[in-house]
Amino acid sequence: MQMENAAVKKKRRVKIRKWWRNRRFLRNHVIICGLGRKGMQLAEGFAGEGHRVVIIEIDKDNNLISQCRKKGMMVLIGDAANEELLKKAGIKKARYLISVCGEDKTNTEVAEKCRNLAENSHNRNLTCSIHIENPRLYRLPWEQELGMLPDQPAALLKENKLQINVFDGVNVLGLLDGTCTPAVIKNEGCEILAQTIHEEYVHKQRHQGQTPQTNPSMVSWHLLPETLKESNRNQAVHICVKLKNLGCGIAPLTTWNPPDFKFTPDEIEQMARLEHERWVEERRTAGWKYAAGPKDIREKTSPYIVPWEELSEKIKDLDRDTVRNLPLLLAKAGFQIYRLKEKQKEDKEESR
Repeated sequence: MQMENAAVKKKRRVKIRKWWRNRRFLRNHVIICGLGRKGMQLAEGFAGEGHRVVIIEIDKDNNLISQCRKKGMMVLIGDAANEELLKKAGIKKARYLISVCGEDKTNTEVAEKCRNLAENSHNRNLTCSIHIENPRLYRLPWEQELGMLPDQPAALLKENKLQINVFDGVNVLGLLDGTCTPAVIKNEGCEILAQTIHEEYVHKQRHQGQTPQTNPSMVSWHLLPETLKESNRNQAVHICVKLKNLGCGIAPLTTWNPPDFKFTPDEIEQMARLEHERWVEERRTAGWKYAAGPKDIREKTSPYIVPWEELSEKIKDLDRDTVRNLPLLLAKAGFQIYRLKEKQKEDKEESR
């Protein structure tokens, strides 16, 4: 057994030396700074997608190092903010760099060095993501994606002594492990929400007794036709539009028990109407038209392509229920709803 273990270790050392000699040939790989729980989760996630992963860890006694090396990942020991170490990790040709070290300041320092090196090497493909514990800061990129940026984001950064522009090729990760995934790193927030919308639809259809045979849309996301994927994406984007219209926004979850958010009756009615109008416009754009009787997929006709006022209360309730369940749907996707005025009030209190 000892001879076998020695042989395995020798084989691994040879593999690592070979990998190290050929590191100059690395292209589009992933660099992860910090090998804690989040770092390990990201490393396994990217490796599972087929990416080559390089890890920078300051603690040479970290027990996770051996696990990563066994899985074929390269681990460099040292300070991730050290430019020479970043160069050894192949920063000039990397596709992603994610810094999940222990402190916000350390992560922003890594991002700053990373950006400078990438600019000097003309690496325009690099996406840098950093872990931020301050919720006022990590909300900014998500608000940017939804068009709900605060008036003075630069002032907020300066106030928190983070001298880095998070809107210039740098993504920000929140507190929860659910935000530390390849999908979030790749800035696929709307895609995550679209998939969750589809999964919820399939669940409801199954509960109603439908099957893939009676409803061809009841398939996993990767088997769904692109037209239906796009429909879910449009619905995801429009959720943000409707929320913004109410003075609300969404952000990654900050606790495992998000606030019990509830819409007022007027808000439910307003959002339900907007959702129906969005659906009617989408149907008409796709070539559907009104016709009495049951929905006909082949002929592209539906009895519900009418103004909101002409719908029965039973059909209106379907849209109202969708709005009522929106906080739960977003929580399943890793997001929470907040009211912009309340957030601004909290920010003012925190800054005192």
